[in-house]
Amino acid sequence: MVEAEGKKDEEKFEFTAEGEALGYISLDQAQVLAMRTAREAPGVYGTTYRDIPMAFEVVENADTEDHYVITLSFRPQGQFTGTPGQEQFFIEKEGAVAHRQVLSVPLATRERRFPVVPAIIGLAVVGAVAVAGVVFAVIGFGGQGSDEIQAAVVSPTGAPVPTAATSPTVIPAARIASTSTDTPTPSQSPAAEVVSGATVALVTPTLAFTPAASPTPLPAPIPTAAPVASPTGVPNPAQALSPTPGAPDSVRRFVVPILPLKVLVEPSQVTLDPGTTQRFTVEVLDASGNPVAIPSIAWQSAPGVGSVDANGVFTAGTKAGSFPSGLQVNVLIGSERVSVSVDVVIQPGALASVELAPSPAVAQKGETVQLAAQGFDLFKNPIEGLSFVWGAEGLAIDQTGKVTAGNQEGRYTVTVRASYRGGQRTASVTVAVPPIWVSAGNMRAARRTPTATLLADGNVLIMGAVRLAELYDSATRSFSVTGAPFCRHSGSPQATLLANGSVLITGGSSDSRCAEIYDPQTKVFSRVGDLNADRWWHTATLLGNGKVLIAGGNLRQEGLSVSHAAAEIFDPVTGTFSVTGDLNIDRQEHTATLLPSGQVLISSGIRRLANESK
Repeated sequence: MVEAEGKKDEEKFEFTAEGEALGYISLDQAQVLAMRTAREAPGVYGTTYRDIPMAFEVVENADTEDHYVITLSFRPQGQFTGTPGQEQFFIEKEGAVAHRQVLSVPLATRERRFPVVPAIIGLAVVGAVAVAGVVFAVIGFGGQGSDEIQAAVVSPTGAPVPTAATSPTVIPAARIASTSTDTPTPSQSPAAEVVSGATVALVTPTLAFTPAASPTPLPAPIPTAAPVASPTGVPNPAQALSPTPGAPDSVRRFVVPILPLKVLVEPSQVTLDPGTTQRFTVEVLDASGNPVAIPSIAWQSAPGVGSVDANGVFTAGTKAGSFPSGLQVNVLIGSERVSVSVDVVIQPGALASVELAPSPAVAQKGETVQLAAQGFDLFKNPIEGLSFVWGAEGLAIDQTGKVTAGNQEGRYTVTVRASYRGGQRTASVTVAVPPIWVSAGNMRAARRTPTATLLADGNVLIMGAVRLAELYDSATRSFSVTGAPFCRHSGSPQATLLANGSVLITGGSSDSRCAEIYDPQTKVFSRVGDLNADRWWHTATLLGNGKVLIAGGNLRQEGLSVSHAAAEIFDPVTGTFSVTGDLNIDRQEHTATLLPSGQVLISSGIRRLANESK
């Protein structure tokens, strides 16, 4: 063991690239810092070893996430027979001593001898002087400061005379033990056991001893940071602890927490159904594995995972999935904050429904069509790994969902039964073998006298009756809203497919002069010029030159609805309307047919005069 007698040149160490970038010291530097701190500012090792120079040696070290933990052994310098004491340092990676604690004090091996003659002489001297004094001293714990336990002088009558109380000792979070069970002697400190969260008694001995003749003053302590406030009712390791009120002079009680290093959450991971609950428990252990009281716990769940209350009861959300670190608990003890995450898996709940696609299905005679089934829980989470049993009447079907039509047209029903976690659900779909009418689904809005224009991509643009346009997808047999029309086109408008694939929409009983163009590529409506006359129940015919002939229709005259013979031409290049020759007879609800010659045939319709409008 190396004697710590006098100052020693400090060792030099090189940082790693990462440590230098972060400003961290190395483990070797932490050991040097612990040795230097122990030499320059010795801990309070009890009155037995007060002012006695100590020799220190590193016996154990550890590199944790936030600290270096350095354990030193120490003993009086010179000849010493017995067990050295131990002191532990918690050193931050930046190089500050965060915490130090005395684990045990040196225990000297004693020879049990009782010289008779010196004892008789001693008793005689005591009787002659008629004065006997016994000085009591109690071990103080902490890195700096004076002993907290009061000292007492016992007079010959045996009545203790309290001395002036010293200032409170700063007691770090520690586990400090001297396990001797013998009666303490002047060279031995009183036995003490300080345990995390426990109330422990320190009992002063009743023996006398003679202090050193010329004690060496202690070096100035290393400055430490100001104490940090801790939650109510929980001792902070950086603050002094007072004796238990009302305790005898020979007994003082302390509660000393140990720095928490480990937080355990049970369960550490969880798999739940949507909407179900799970209670979590938290346990905090110190470096020795002892439980520590928890003054403050804060729970937090990630968005979409679920909710958790202050008691740790977690309620799973309705969305199935895997959520790493979906739940977090934050534990605060004094100035120490530790966070632990829990992985959450929300699996689909019980099977609630089965859906089949396509629905309805169409198979030509002799054709094979693949059907697909999907199960869902109550919250529409898809369930994987289902087993299906398929069946059909009048059609051939295998257990993968492939159905083959026969040679007879008609409607046929295919059923499927799914099983999951002990539950079963069934679903069915109609398979049509043409020629036959099949449902095309429902439009997004009810309409009267609308327009329906086949586009180049196979979809159908539907307009009129309401200010809402929609597309019909022939592949999926479904309707979807598209664009935002400028005009109302309430009743009987006209939609004309232009040569460039866009659609011209004109007239209607509301906004009867309004016109606009729909672009299937961008699904956007754009306004063009107004018609020259009010129109609904009119015709709009695409000519060979790309222009559009608009003829006849209905208009309002002095509040009355009458037919008229006006006609005009729309030019898609200029986006304008120009008047052309009138019809010979005013008419509405007529037909217009483009002939091979490029001419347009106007026929039939209704002629409504002003005096017949009623």
